[in-house]
Amino acid sequence: MLGAERKKQVVSAAGSPAPTQLLCMSLPAALPSRAHINAWVRALGRNCPLPCPEGTMEAPAQLFFLLLLWLPGAVAAPSVFIFPPSEDQVKSGTATVVCLLNGFYPRDAKVKWKVDDVVQSDNSIQDSITEQDSKDNTYSLSSTLTLSSTEYQRHNVYACEVTHQSLTSPLTKSFRKGEC
Repeated sequence: MLGAERKKQVVSAAGSPAPTQLLCMSLPAALPSRAHINAWVRALGRNCPLPCPEGTMEAPAQLFFLLLLWLPGAVAAPSVFIFPPSEDQVKSGTATVVCLLNGFYPRDAKVKWKVDDVVQSDNSIQDSITEQDSKDNTYSLSSTLTLSSTEYQRHNVYACEVTHQSLTSPLTKSFRKGEC
């Protein structure tokens, strides 16, 4: 949330930091549409009107884009996929199940693994997040659950449960061994 005391450093298009203090903390009541956001991004370097109680203030387009990212509603929900281990991998002695989250913003996302409805919380889980995609400023995350083939064969249902601020409730993707 934006407060009168909030100060940020804004990086200009040239890449040099410029300290910026927001002079007007009044934001529009409704979030701008995706078309407006795209238009503002295309207008980098130009000034855009910022509505204020005292009137309209001109602000750099980069500031507009950063304001949109700071707004509580500026989020993107992840697409979630779960992949079972290949038969060849299981035959080799290990089994790695992969949960892939793609296209989410902001960065913080959590993955909880469940095997036959029992939460897993040991060293067999590894998460790896990518930096922001330069095309759409979203993140991707892969989470893996690695078990011995023997342990994998003992269980039937594998699930990854995802929480992210864009979701009203956790999103779960699962598979039943043998039905893939």
